[in-house]
Amino acid sequence: MEVDQAELDAYHRAIDRIDDLEALEMICRLRRTHPLLTKRFRIMVHLAETLPENQALFVSSEGGRLRALSAFATGAIHSTAKLIKGWLLLRKLHD
Repeated sequence: MEVDQAELDAYHRAIDRIDDLEALEMICRLRRTHPLLTKRFRIMVHLAETLPENQALFVSSEGGRLRALSAFATGAIHSTAKLIKGWLLLRKLHD
């Protein structure tokens, strides 16, 4: 993958200035900005899924509607908070 210098500079600026890259990546993925950052995160998640010690974080082997609903609600709240924080961090990055 060939990356132009401006995109590479933006990536390094984000790494240097932002403390919560997960939040920044979420908003960048939604807004389709900073593609290098979002591609790197996608690769890291795919690699993390392959490690046996991380399987419980990605695969649910226990069922139950209440447990599923609870996991969904928790995930939705977490994601919403990260999106809001990411939006604020994106503004900080461009200041």
